[in-house]
Amino acid sequence: MRLGTRLPVILATIALTSAAAGCGARVTYTQEAEPLTLSEVESRAASFDQSRWSATASERAAELRTRSLASLRLRDETATLLADLLTAEFHASRGVPVQISETVIDGTPAWTVVEVYGPAGGSLDRRRLWVLSRPDGDVISSSTYR
Repeated sequence: MRLGTRLPVILATIALTSAAAGCGARVTYTQEAEPLTLSEVESRAASFDQSRWSATASERAAELRTRSLASLRLRDETATLLADLLTAEFHASRGVPVQISETVIDGTPAWTVVEVYGPAGGSLDRRRLWVLSRPDGDVISSSTYR
């Protein structure tokens, strides 16, 4: 592929990454070295600091969600699979994925997804935890927090 053909792709990638980083939609993706229990995952989600998003109007959730999922798709193949799953299964969600972990929970390969969300007319002042099975995408657990 020549530079002339690659340049638009490179510029689009930079633009998407910059847009996602500049709007508060940056998603953190980690790979846990040690297996976790569901109790540990829930404890981490309960103590997650969402203050960065709590002043953001919930009307911006769709835009921020799109940017967050685009950022995931730029990461790698596994993150792209998760972004596709979140898009297909939770397409009507006002939740914005902000912290994701690829781990093993109680012996099951899983993703943990912390997303911020809020009521219509409100702000993104709430958070939700999804624990999803990596092999099949099934929901293992979900919790909400304020």
